[in-house]
Parts: sequence; structure tokens; C-alpha cells
Amino acid sequence: MPHTRNIEDKLWELRLRGKDNIARSIYYLAMDKKIVILHTFIKKTEKTPKTAILIAKTRLKEGFNEKL
Repeated sequence: MPHTRNIEDKLWELRLRGKDNIARSIYYLAMDKKIVILHTFIKKTEKTPKTAILIAKTRLKEGFNEKL
């Protein structure tokens, strides 16, 4: 399984493995080739929770005036 995947439009998910848990970070690739991490959470289900995606979308809109 790849370590990153596109969630939707401008949002990407990064898989992170720790000693005991599997974490995910939702990030955005900014115009100046920077990676902006919008939300990180411990994954407890197979699918990415809709609330996690909504948090990332809200932060993207508020912080970067980005339209999705």
C-alpha cells in the first residue's frame, strides 16, 4: 500500500506507523512547493473519517483561502 494517497482534489493523506498505532496526516501541497499538514489523527477504522476530512478542508479554507 502506498504511503500517500489523494483523498480529494487538493487533499492528500500520509500514512504514518508508530510503535503501537497507525496515524494519518491530511496535507495540502502549496503553490510554493511546501507541504502543509492540516490535520493528524490516529486511525481506528479502515476508512478515513469524514470529520477528519472536514477539519482539514476547514483549515485549508481559513488558512489559505483555497477553494476545493
